[in-house]
Amino acid sequence: MSEKPERVVRLGARFVAFLLVAGGGLGILASVQMTVHFVHEDRVDRLLVALLSIPVFAWSAVKGVDLWRGRPTGYWWAKLLFSLQIPAVCVSRLTYEFSTGMSARVLFGHSNRRFGADIGSSLNFLISPEPLGWMLGVNLLAVIVVLYLFRVTRRADRAIQGLEPPSV
Repeated sequence: MSEKPERVVRLGARFVAFLLVAGGGLGILASVQMTVHFVHEDRVDRLLVALLSIPVFAWSAVKGVDLWRGRPTGYWWAKLLFSLQIPAVCVSRLTYEFSTGMSARVLFGHSNRRFGADIGSSLNFLISPEPLGWMLGVNLLAVIVVLYLFRVTRRADRAIQGLEPPSV
């Protein structure tokens, strides 16, 4: 199956690619460090998430390189990976949060803060032995990135189809 030709890569897409590559690298380093830590503590439940985080962050970095090069699969995967970064959820015993590179979250519910911004990467998936309450959050940076990527890819697809002139 042949891939569509590479797109001209805009500065915004390069920033998103940088977040995926740098965030993937930081995520791999943090995951390896957490894996070693959890092995020494015999925390098999947390060790599994730390081990599974490594290929997720590696894939983020690989797809960031594809996006940097303007490959359509890079755009598709960037949309998916940043869509997965939008929610932050804690419902009773289940917690989920994912980010690569940066995050800017608005949080509601049982949280020490209502707004949080971070540089770095994390993948938290926890099933706690005791209830933690509830918390819902939205990563505003991920929302902006996803909207941007949909806008850029829609415009590029329309230009390829000849429906509008390519932007300069």
